[in-house]
Amino acid sequence: MKKGVHLVFILVASLLSSFSVMAQSLQASVNKTEVAKNEVINLRIMADSEVASDAIDFSV
Repeated sequence: MKKGVHLVFILVASLLSSFSVMAQSLQASVNKTEVAKNEVINLRIMADSEVASDAIDFSV
């Protein structure tokens, strides 16, 4: 369970560092604080400026 939470934080941190040049402000949130193996979570990322969808890099 903790491994899944750590992976979410790593993903959010990498996304924040990728967008720091393009957006003045970026917020990320998840719908759950605890997850089980193979459980789906929602990751919501909000930027205060428009970002092209092809400029987003979700690779980890």
